[in-house]
Amino acid sequence: MTSLYDDPPFLEEAPQAVPNDSGADGIPDSTGPDGSTQDGPVPDVAETGPLPDGGVAWSVCSLYDGEYDQRAECAYVPMPFDPQHPEGDQIGVFVKRLRAAVQPARGQVWFVQGGPGGAATYDFPPWMDLTSQTHPDLDMYAADHRGTGRSERLSCPQESDGLDTPERVEGCGNNIEMVWGSRLAFFSTTESARDLGRLADLTRLPGQQLFIYGGSYGAYHVSRYLQLYPSQADGVMLDGIAPPGFTFVDFDDHMNAVSKTLFDACRDDAFCGSKLGPDPWAELGKLELALDQGHCSNLGFSSAMLKAVFGSMMYSRPLLDYLPAITYRLRRCSAADQQALATFYNALSEMWGGGDPAAFSDGLYYHVATSELWTFPSPSPQELQAKFDAAFVAGDVSLMASAAMTWPRYDPQPYDEVWPQPTMPMLMTNGALDPATPLAKAVAVEAHFVAPYQVFLPFDHAGHCVYQQTWTDPDFQIDCATMIRDQFLKKPDAPLDLSCMNDVLPPRFEGHEAYDPYLFGQPDAWENPSGYPLPDPTAYQAAKDRWVKWRRLRAPFRSGPRPSL
Repeated sequence: MTSLYDDPPFLEEAPQAVPNDSGADGIPDSTGPDGSTQDGPVPDVAETGPLPDGGVAWSVCSLYDGEYDQRAECAYVPMPFDPQHPEGDQIGVFVKRLRAAVQPARGQVWFVQGGPGGAATYDFPPWMDLTSQTHPDLDMYAADHRGTGRSERLSCPQESDGLDTPERVEGCGNNIEMVWGSRLAFFSTTESARDLGRLADLTRLPGQQLFIYGGSYGAYHVSRYLQLYPSQADGVMLDGIAPPGFTFVDFDDHMNAVSKTLFDACRDDAFCGSKLGPDPWAELGKLELALDQGHCSNLGFSSAMLKAVFGSMMYSRPLLDYLPAITYRLRRCSAADQQALATFYNALSEMWGGGDPAAFSDGLYYHVATSELWTFPSPSPQELQAKFDAAFVAGDVSLMASAAMTWPRYDPQPYDEVWPQPTMPMLMTNGALDPATPLAKAVAVEAHFVAPYQVFLPFDHAGHCVYQQTWTDPDFQIDCATMIRDQFLKKPDAPLDLSCMNDVLPPRFEGHEAYDPYLFGQPDAWENPSGYPLPDPTAYQAAKDRWVKWRRLRAPFRSGPRPSL
């Protein structure tokens, strides 16, 4: 038997641990032992010896990478590359867990990442942390999908220049194929779903409940898991649902249509309508034409750039609430507006970038997307570029069409476009303002999952993956979707109290006092106080702290310029 992974890097010697410095919401601040911010990869685990558990050798590690908190346990678990040859080559799947305060735990919760290409052990620790506080009798788990994170990440030299041209994407695919050969086909949704089932078998004690959450591509991934393990779990949560048969081909059409819904809501809102007039959507179109003719050129925004930025903002509240305000400021484009917009864009860039490059694999993204999330025969890049050009808000999938013609794809049959038939309780959620997995597609689950306690909940005012954006109070403290999920985790086979869904706040187009001082460098999302002074330092710092904590909770579903799930 050949092992394809080296000594675990998370067993490197760590500096002396420091006490956990948690914020008001229980999420530790992003600082290292010397108080400085840790932006890059750093050793964060001390070897304490193996902790046998179901055949898995666990070692103490940090829940938050780079923070030396040593609150979690990590392991590389060998999995067969090819399920038909379990004694052949193995792949090391990286797993992180946060043990329940109450032991033995009542059960375990697995968080499955989206993308495709995202690494759950990097992005889900804030969720693991907060969920463990409300469910101290449940162990929290995350595993990196094979091909990303620390589970044999698919990488190529072309990444250093950015996979933003057909030539670079083709070169990357050729390079990855040269490294992995025929084994590349096993970096698939199906084999990662098999890993999930095996990991649950290895770690679950007799009598423990098993819950699995999948958001975005993670929901697609969990649907594949349900085909392979239709009765293993006691409860499944699908969020931001990409159903079987989902394709990126229609991505820009959906994103544009959902974004128009938001601008129509602006039209019908007294405040927003007074700023952008009777047809805010048309105003956005006029702005994009003007940008390409040199309007507000100091900011360097083209219509294509604005479409992509707005598309990424549509994923999450409160960001989507700001689209009309950004349109208004760009249209006016005073010196004060330019300063506020630059500040805002810098905050977005921090959300999209930074951190450990291993937290996402572009190679896995193209590998899964072109193999399973595309339509054949494929539209041409030119056809999809024309759709992007005609849209006001879009992500541009024309590069994916080029990749689909050159990438060493795998065959997803016999599981592709097949609905599972699970009978366990399921909590399924989707936002009506979701630009990536639109409600019109997600609603199909209602016809397929009809067993007792299988519930589909559409949230009127939420974007992509509803948690932490269905607030019922203006201070963003009470999240309706989280309250319903907590009921489900306590007793999945019981009726749910859904009354809070009536209280979810709609988009607040005026702006948000909790975030505006940091996002705009001033306390008003739309207008500029005389001299546009910086806000009070205390208000600025409070807004920044809230933004950073919200950003960490939304990390599994952040979106940059790349169309993603």
